[in-house]
Amino acid sequence: MMTVWSERMIKALQLNSKSERIQESYVRTIRMLDKFYHKTPDAVTEKTPREYFLQRKNIRQTFSLPRCVSSGPRPG
Repeated sequence: MMTVWSERMIKALQLNSKSERIQESYVRTIRMLDKFYHKTPDAVTEKTPREYFLQRKNIRQTFSLPRCVSSGPRPG
């Protein structure tokens, strides 16, 4: 079942001469965004993904090991 957003996006991509493969990729990305945020694309602001990626980056830095420990001993 195609949503209103999917239809609108496909029409816009067709007007811009994008291939069918690109159209499918973009629609899939929007579907994933919708699933992750539980919001329609118009309700997701630029701030929302920025906060998510910043949080992910900060969590990774908090729990990451120093490079020399995480990469293990170097061969000799």
